[in-house]
Amino acid sequence: MRDTKLTATLGETPRGTAAQTFHPWFGLASLLYMIGIILLSSVPRHPAPRNTLFEYGLNLIHIPMFAGLTFLLIRTFVPKGRGVGSAGACLGVALLLVIFAVFDEWHQSFVPGRSASVVDVLLDMMGIGAVLIFYRLTALVTEEP
Repeated sequence: MRDTKLTATLGETPRGTAAQTFHPWFGLASLLYMIGIILLSSVPRHPAPRNTLFEYGLNLIHIPMFAGLTFLLIRTFVPKGRGVGSAGACLGVALLLVIFAVFDEWHQSFVPGRSASVVDVLLDMMGIGAVLIFYRLTALVTEEP
């Protein structure tokens, strides 16, 4: 067991404190990442003919984009470990991100040349789900007994 005085001296927080469950630097990175997504989806498209195969391939960028955002939000809010609090926090992060994905698609419906797409939301959810599954599996493997 760690000595609380030693961990405070090293700049770490003792287990179970509120400071351990919220990391402001990852929170700031998450906020900036979300603003970046909104700015990217605000760029109008020209109504020129498009190559649909290229468009579908370009839409796959939704998966890694939302995977990155999921990683940042997990680092912001989810305490380490596999306890009930961690599972609940992961569920909260997932819900927040799905709401954000739906909002982003709705927002695109007002941008000239863009439209809202259920497929894009599903791709966003694939990125979210992949990171959450990876996080939960690694938490189960690396948890101390």
